[in-house]
Amino acid sequence: MDLPIKHEAFAGRGLALRTAGFFKGPRLVIDGGEVKGKRLRFSLRDNSGQEREIRLKTNGLDPVPKVQIGGQAIESPLPLSSWAVAWVHYLALPRSTRAPGFFEAIVARPPNTASAR
Repeated sequence: MDLPIKHEAFAGRGLALRTAGFFKGPRLVIDGGEVKGKRLRFSLRDNSGQEREIRLKTNGLDPVPKVQIGGQAIESPLPLSSWAVAWVHYLALPRSTRAPGFFEAIVARPPNTASAR
């Protein structure tokens, strides 16, 4: 899942954070392509041609890391609850390894209605 990152130095370039999965860590995307980096550190040229360092700081099982551009912390594009974290990890699995209908059954479960006596 790609989450847009809003920063004035990269306006209009489609800077986004690709969330982590079971087998891949979080990645950075700009202009439609993944950026190569080392140990969650990326070096990009902004709109004015200046070199900027972008760091991703992970936090346990949360697939959405904290983003830091230069020394400025960027607010998380999507704070996730524990259920949402589980859902993102589930969706990151290949379809053949997912439990068929497990989360779909939870989401589609009709509300509990008490029968009239």
